[in-house]
Amino acid sequence: MRTLRLPTLICLLAGVYLAQALNVTPLVTLPNVTALRTQNDYYSSGYTAVMILSSQYAGEKAGGWFVAQGKTGQADDGGIYIVDTANVVWERSFSGAVNVLWYDADPTGATASTTAFNSTINYATANNADIVVPTGHYLLEQGLQLPSHISMNGEGAVTLDFSHVYTGSAISVGEVDPYYVSTSVPLFDDFQQGKLSNMLIIGSNVTVGVLLHGASVSYATPFYTLEKLDIKYFKIGVMIGQQTWLNGLFSCAIQQYSEYGLYISAETNEGEDISVYDTAIFNANNPNAIGAYIDRGSSIYADVNFYGTSFDYNTGPGVVVVSGQARFFGCHFEGDLSVSVESKGYAEFFGCWFKIDYGFNFTGGQTNFFGGYLPTSNYMNVSGGATVNIVDRQT
Repeated sequence: MRTLRLPTLICLLAGVYLAQALNVTPLVTLPNVTALRTQNDYYSSGYTAVMILSSQYAGEKAGGWFVAQGKTGQADDGGIYIVDTANVVWERSFSGAVNVLWYDADPTGATASTTAFNSTINYATANNADIVVPTGHYLLEQGLQLPSHISMNGEGAVTLDFSHVYTGSAISVGEVDPYYVSTSVPLFDDFQQGKLSNMLIIGSNVTVGVLLHGASVSYATPFYTLEKLDIKYFKIGVMIGQQTWLNGLFSCAIQQYSEYGLYISAETNEGEDISVYDTAIFNANNPNAIGAYIDRGSSIYADVNFYGTSFDYNTGPGVVVVSGQARFFGCHFEGDLSVSVESKGYAEFFGCWFKIDYGFNFTGGQTNFFGGYLPTSNYMNVSGGATVNIVDRQT
């Protein structure tokens, strides 16, 4: 006979009351979904709900109630819908976000969790639900594709390990989004804002850590948020492509990349604003890596705004503004780096602090400094008809 611990007994007693409230027959308990999948007579015997106590990796954390739906033809997806040998569909009873552990993601990192994450994303996409990733180290052997209306948030210390991925992007948002494609171009008020938050995302070979860009429908990646992410060891930390509004990078860290920390690509549509808050972009390895590369193409009204962002390098350019408007508010620039504004660029610095060795390179466009710490020892190369205005500099 199995001895149940006190927390389990409490859950089971709560389950009895839930079963009564749902007007179902109490109470069958099973150790995992495999045990439910191999049954063939529970439903025919009058049982309409079962309690799963555990999963392969997560113990009781990934357990829960499953309610019989009859022979509906719904496929077994391994996490929300379980089909037994009598073809009876059992549906997980829950509210709120979908948990990757329900699909047997491995939080120990011993086995790949790619299938579990993709199954979770598929359910969340079809049902307009968000995703929660509990504490753990998850090994992903393929990149993940998130639609722009879905949030995926870590709980506790979460690592997504893409070190076995060699091409493409670790996490791509909004590239293929049937939600927006099927609804054509929704009004701004109809947007659901997705978010990726509270995770360490690591690679070593894959090109891009996090890629955000629109689908074939205009305005397909609206107001997406990146928050409390630590993004390491990619060629490009974060890449923001065309037709993308970014609500903001909040308190993120982008480090030890080989080409670009933040790459904002050329844009042909007007009005897409991007904001970066309290983020650290730093690199101690590659002398040729660029901190933030901004090329907004012909989109003269598309602003990129940095608030309290830190750029710190041993070598390499800190910021390059090729085109578009970039504004920096209370930002910090330190190390062996330079700031460059090219012919179609427009840059403004408000109350920023500069302690950089290679100075500034202005080959066009317009640059304005308002207040802040700008020592006279910093070298400024001004050419190509560039305009530089310095107001109320502190040295």
